[in-house]
Amino acid sequence: MKLESVSSKIEIDYELNVLAIGPLFKSKEKHLLVGTTDGTIKVYLHNKLVEVLETKGSSILTLELCDSTNFGDIDIISGDSHGNVVIFSNHQILYRDTINGPISSIITHVTSNNDFNIVVGDRLGQVTSIKPHQNVQWKFKVPTLSQTLDTLKMSQLKENESLGICMVITEQKSQTVKDMVSIVNSVDQFDNSFNYIIISENHNVIHLIDQGRKLASISPPSPVNTMCKGYFDSRYKNSIQVLLGCENGFIYILHDFKLDVYCQVGYPITILKTLSLTKPNKNTTTPTLDHVICTGDFNSLKIYSNRNLICDHILEDWVSTLAIGDIENSGESLIVIGKLNNTIEFLKPVEY
Repeated sequence: MKLESVSSKIEIDYELNVLAIGPLFKSKEKHLLVGTTDGTIKVYLHNKLVEVLETKGSSILTLELCDSTNFGDIDIISGDSHGNVVIFSNHQILYRDTINGPISSIITHVTSNNDFNIVVGDRLGQVTSIKPHQNVQWKFKVPTLSQTLDTLKMSQLKENESLGICMVITEQKSQTVKDMVSIVNSVDQFDNSFNYIIISENHNVIHLIDQGRKLASISPPSPVNTMCKGYFDSRYKNSIQVLLGCENGFIYILHDFKLDVYCQVGYPITILKTLSLTKPNKNTTTPTLDHVICTGDFNSLKIYSNRNLICDHILEDWVSTLAIGDIENSGESLIVIGKLNNTIEFLKPVEY
């Protein structure tokens, strides 16, 4: 596989933080959204700036697109460096509130009783579930490292030895939510279906929670900076697999609540994204294997498939943000990257 540039790079006169791609408000066409350091959201359609949304807040750190009102339209949820969460619906601010600390992650999640939640993680170690114009649904405070170690079984810690990596744990004063992943319709050993959220933090621990209650903690060999879900490894039957991109340069795979090495990248990993190029086959129950895009503290985009490196695309600078979507509305997904040199580039995956 290789990546081809499909259009000229966009040089911008503002500082970008985060990208998102998807249909917007009442439009079915895919838009490119750019969250900026001045608190505005730039909206592009067909590479042209069509709208600027003012959050009336600070530097935007994360963006999420979803139907937050259940009216069928796609809304924008933004989180900024002052802890403000702003929801735009039909081009106007529907909801605005200060949650806690700087927002590091926003996801949507459906609980086991089919209740929709907007879940916000921040850099002060708090996870908050909200709905527009309603009271906070629940809160979860990431436990201190000493609290986590007290609850972890020694067998869980010793499992890291089988990964061939020595886990080094250092006490830090504050907890930070790095990333979150929503897991829906997972099946336990008794074939019971349940939903939960995985939270990564700035220590060698990930937490599994359900509606604000901790279900379990698992200790990877290194702090997890980024996560993505999909079907990545054909050796495991479970179609819900989660990849963990770590500070030590390894990607680990979480399957059936167990960790295994997926591959070694060699540098700290900051972004993992699931790349699905093949449409699911309706005639078989076997899930389609996904690729994973990886980048971090290095100037390239790496694509892995079934543990193998299939593409290493060299760039002139590090990637700070990445989004995948049909930005040209042509039926084919593109990889859109924002780089530290303040340019936006569009890349098309091409199979050999």
